[in-house]
Formats: sequence, structure tokens, C-alpha cells
Amino acid sequence: MSFIIKCRFALIAIALLIYGSAALAAGEETFRPQADQFMADLTAEKYDAVEATFTPEVAAQLNAGMLKQVWTGVGAQLGGYKSHSYSKFIQADTVLTYIYLVQFKNMNLRALVSYNPAGKVNGFFFRPQEQEKTEKPKYRLPPYVDTTAFIETDFAAPGTPAVPASQVVPKGLGPAPVVLLVPGSGPLDRNETVLENQPFKDIAWGLGSNGIASVRFDNRSYIVGMDKTVELDLHSYLLDDIASLLAYIRSQPKIFDTTRIYLAGHSLGGIIAPLAARADGRLAGIIMISAPARTMTDVVIDQFEYLGSLEGDTAGSYVKTQIEMAKEACRKIKERTFPKDQMFIFASGRVWYDLLDNDNVTSAKMLTIPMLLLWGVRDYQVIDKDWEIWRTTLSGRANVTFKRYDDLNHLYQPGTGKATNTEYMTNSAPVDLRVIQDIAAWIKK
Repeated sequence: MSFIIKCRFALIAIALLIYGSAALAAGEETFRPQADQFMADLTAEKYDAVEATFTPEVAAQLNAGMLKQVWTGVGAQLGGYKSHSYSKFIQADTVLTYIYLVQFKNMNLRALVSYNPAGKVNGFFFRPQEQEKTEKPKYRLPPYVDTTAFIETDFAAPGTPAVPASQVVPKGLGPAPVVLLVPGSGPLDRNETVLENQPFKDIAWGLGSNGIASVRFDNRSYIVGMDKTVELDLHSYLLDDIASLLAYIRSQPKIFDTTRIYLAGHSLGGIIAPLAARADGRLAGIIMISAPARTMTDVVIDQFEYLGSLEGDTAGSYVKTQIEMAKEACRKIKERTFPKDQMFIFASGRVWYDLLDNDNVTSAKMLTIPMLLLWGVRDYQVIDKDWEIWRTTLSGRANVTFKRYDDLNHLYQPGTGKATNTEYMTNSAPVDLRVIQDIAAWIKK
């Protein structure tokens, strides 16, 4: 998924929230001193003191020894702990959660510490730091981009709230074919920013240099924040905004060739592409970039197990616990016993159910428009199992094109050897030129 599983299991640890039933009239300061002490003990490596604050249920799954594995492992991977500071407080029913910004040498995380009404910690986990919307990493201009060939402007498409977006329009060519870029899962901005990587900006500017217009947008989870993402279903998560942006594109016939509108979805966006194409009925074609063909629950389990395998014989009980917890959550989703208003990794239970109810492979089979499928062999997030399903399902159709790149990862950066999540922190390459050329050639054909 584009919501990258970073830092192995610590960042995608499922919250061990055991909600209490007693009423609670609480404010921010109710357990703030305890939360501050919790973070002080953790960063001072006083693991027994931290474990003493847990509920029995949490302590059974995250004891002092496991906590040491998590903390030292994250610190080693991110270049060492530097400092932490209090960020904010949220309350959900009877659970009070205190959020801290934890700074490491190579990357910052958010630590969330949740308390039940009795003042015991019933949840502790890390998440990637949500990037401030006013702050963007410095963009590294790919050598294939000609910034004199196009104009980029920002706009807002209708929505609640409005959808912030950017459009790239080639200069002096009249109405141009246009690609609507659909991001993957998680709180991704219009550039699909992952650390210093901005693959959607690479693609948009690369296509703009080749005479092809594009529109890209901040996804709804990024707009409302992860805390409110739990309120979204699949329509409000992505499908409604896609429809709104397609309507905007069609309202601009002087700059966009409205007979040549393409949808390009990456990862979860690749799942959505055939669903949106069927709902719209007027697209010229779709591009599926690392699109899963299996259920998302199966994809997620494979990701957890792959990352666990990177630990080898050193994988501790905490890692194994996270794998089992992920499997248990996925089992409940398949059995439809997972709460609709509870988050799992990147979205609410209702989004996971909507994904089960909308088979993207069946939708793709029903489409008659041209399709381009792109694949990075070194992608560990969407794997050969998915690729083979697509090949079996769509092979033999004259208007379906497959492109496979042996050395590219999930962000379409070149590399060698076994793919790891630390690659996203250390790889400074933009989207590979071959990908830009193949998309441009396919559209122009």
C-alpha cells in the first residue's frame, strides 16, 4: 500500500485499546502527568516502570522485554532517539489518549498513550508523523522534467471540505489528454509524499514534459486527519472525490481534451480505478500501478509476514504477536465481525467491508476500455500473486497492456536485492524514466 509500513512492526502496531464502560468526565490534565512520566521512563529505557502502568491485557502482550525490543529496534532503524515533546490530547468515549512527537535522527514518529478511566495504559503504539500541510520536503527535480513545457496551478474541487488539488497543463498545445492520479491508502497528499519521495509529482511533471496534462489531489484521509478517517466509508474516502474531480476536468474543455480522460491509480488507487471507471462510464482508459488483485486482507497479512521474515531468527515475541493480531483483525473483517467504526491500519472497518463488497478484478473484466498495468518486481507490498491474477484475468485482450520492471520497488525506484522498508528512507531516486515513457507512449497511442 502507499501507506508504507515503515519501521517494521512498531509503526503499524494495532492499538491495544480495551474500552471501559464507565462514564468519565475528563479533561486533558486528567492523566497528563502520568503520560509525561510514561514517556520519560520509556526514553530512559526504564521498561519495568513502563510495564507497571499497563492494564493486565496490554502487559500480557507487551511486557518489559517486548517493549525493549520495540524501542531499541525503532531507535536503531531511525538513527537513534533525540527528543520528544507533547503534541495533543484526544478523547474517544472513556479513553483518553495523549500524543507525543518523538524525534529520531532520520525520521519523526508520533507516540500515542491511551488511558482507561482507572488510569491504566490500555493502548500504546507508534504512527508515522502526519506531515504538516504547510511543510513539504524539498523537491528533487528529475532529469527528465522540462519545467518550461507546462504550467502547474493549484485549485480546489467541490467537496466537504473542498478537495485541494493541482493541475499540470502543457503549454501551447490546445486541449491535452489528461490523467487523474488517484493515490493509495493512508493520509497521502497530492504528491504521494513518503519521506523525501514524491512519486505523483514525478509522474505529473514527467507527463507534463511530454505534452500530457494531469490532475492530482490530497486524499480525504490527509485532509481530515487520521483521527477522523474512522468516520469515512469507501465513497467518502476516495470515490466521491474522484467523481468531483472528473466533473471539474469535464468543465474545462479549453485546456483538457474531455474525450481523452484517463484514471491512473497507485496501490489502493489501483484497486479503485476499475470501480471508478465503471461508475463513471466515460473514461478513455485506466492505468493500474501496482494494483492488488487479491483481497486487501490477504495483501496485508503477506506484508506483515514478509516484514517479519526480515527479522529472521531475531524476530521476538512482539513481532510474532503483531502478525497474529493482524491475522485476527483480518479474520474478523472477512467474517464481518470487525467494528465498522474502528480503525485497522489505514481506514475504518466500513472501508474494509466496502473493499470486500466491490471486487476490482470483476469490475476490470467488465470494462471494455483500454487498460495499462504497471508492476515493479521488487515491490514487496503488492506481489507476484497479484500480478499473476491480472495476467490470467486480462491476458489475450488487445486493449490491455502489461509492463513489468525487474528492478523497481513500490515507488518505482530502481534498486537491487531484497526490498526492505528502509529503502524508502535512503533511496533518493525519483520515479524511473521508463515508467514515464511507457505511460506517455500508451496514452499517445
